[in-house]
Amino acid sequence: MKKFCPNCGTELTKDIDFCPNCGFHIAASESASSSNQLEHSEVQISEVPEPDKKIDEYKVQIFCPNCGHVLKSGAEFCSNCGYDLKNKQAPSSDSTVKQTSKITQPVQIQSKSMKKSTKILLSIVGVLLVALIGFYIWGNSYFSLNNQVDRITSGLSDPKQDISKYVIADSQDMNVNNNTIKPLQNYYKEHQTTVTKLNTNLKNGEGNSTIQLVKTGRYWLLFPKYQLRVKTYQPQVVTNHSNSQVIVNGKNIGQLSSNSDRYYKKLSLIFPGKYHVVVNSKVAGRNLSATSTANIWSNKTLNMDIATQTFKVKSVPKGDVYINDKKVGTLDSDGETTFKSYPITRNMELYVIYNNNGKNIKSETVTDMASEFGTFSYGYYDDDDYYNDDASDQSSNDVVKTNDGYVVEPKWKGVISNDDAEQLIGNAFSDPDDKDFVNGSANKDYNDIKSMEHSWDKSDSIDSYDTDVEIVSVYPASDKSCNVIFRVTYTFDNDDDTSKKQIMEYTGGIIQKVGNVQKIKTIGNGKVISSKNYDD
Repeated sequence: MKKFCPNCGTELTKDIDFCPNCGFHIAASESASSSNQLEHSEVQISEVPEPDKKIDEYKVQIFCPNCGHVLKSGAEFCSNCGYDLKNKQAPSSDSTVKQTSKITQPVQIQSKSMKKSTKILLSIVGVLLVALIGFYIWGNSYFSLNNQVDRITSGLSDPKQDISKYVIADSQDMNVNNNTIKPLQNYYKEHQTTVTKLNTNLKNGEGNSTIQLVKTGRYWLLFPKYQLRVKTYQPQVVTNHSNSQVIVNGKNIGQLSSNSDRYYKKLSLIFPGKYHVVVNSKVAGRNLSATSTANIWSNKTLNMDIATQTFKVKSVPKGDVYINDKKVGTLDSDGETTFKSYPITRNMELYVIYNNNGKNIKSETVTDMASEFGTFSYGYYDDDDYYNDDASDQSSNDVVKTNDGYVVEPKWKGVISNDDAEQLIGNAFSDPDDKDFVNGSANKDYNDIKSMEHSWDKSDSIDSYDTDVEIVSVYPASDKSCNVIFRVTYTFDNDDDTSKKQIMEYTGGIIQKVGNVQKIKTIGNGKVISSKNYDD
């Protein structure tokens, strides 16, 4: 074991009496230690002879004889190495390690772990909080005024949707359900421009005289709830025949009552919209059934006087004819059919539907038939304005009177007019210009017409010739083209003082819109339907 000077801490060699560094008397120190002089606060030190220097009594520091660490007065153990100063015993290696470990080991703060159930509860609360925030953000958007109006007006023009939850009536006596609202939807389905205008008005808080947007409560106690308040009406039906039964939208509402020579029936409360009204009467032993389509927007009288008329419908070959949304006949291969002594009422509507490569195409609706027929000349009910509030349908002017009677020719939306088609095809046969044909000079029909007329010009037997075009019908073939049936009358003046008139009918002709210009794609196939020779 190493040995150190108790006075200065210098490491000492064995068998030495005095410290070579400070001259401390080692033997005297050890003798004093054995007699327990370390218990006192001061240690008596023997005089240390020092050359040429006077030796004085003084107090000295005490060092651990095991590690040389400075000791405090009266210490029994070294605070550094644990040396037992009283019994002069060095500490065992285990105790030293334990003490050292105890001294140097950092203090660790132990945290109490969170319970699993607490973690799950906090997670659920966090998820619910995020969900609620997300729901509130979504709800503010979904239930905003503009979005609610968009959903309402979208359903308003789609009869397949049940929008009864969006509608309230201005009268508590009105039953609001899917069936009672359907006429309003049927009307707006055919008036998309009016729906767009109504949508804008509702968002601006304006509405119209019949429909208003009102706030009626809240969704989920958070978001405003808007509904349409719709005005109700109670019109009446009048006819000129007794014992007549009235049916409105398929529901029999009873028999008309007499008032002089007029017969009336007041309807129950209804929402405005498009209604199909049928009056069944028996006149001179003959059953008559008159139908009418009315857009009702007031409490006025719906005139259902019954008369009969014979008329012809001309349109697309094999097209189906509908009167007041009911199929009543089919056009023949020439696109014609005749209705004899057909019951006529005011507000009578007619249109044609034909199938083009599996797609049904509907003509524009003819709405002025009764007035054009002149069936109801008196003006007793002419002021009935049940076509108000944007409900008016403009006259289509598709009914004409000929020497053979009345002819109804429905128009087709986006299709070239008969007059324009007649001018285009007429120019092609009288003075063909490649600019009037699709693909210009490369068009086969253009070259065939040019070649045919060139041969007539070169013929020695033909002095002159003339062509006249008459349009039979025009109907759509696709978005940018239409089918045309037309007749061309050829008149030839021959050099033998005779003349010849020949009429050919062309079917399968196609006029196509190229940019903003209508052009002939093909004239179709022609057949001779009349040919006569005349002597001059």
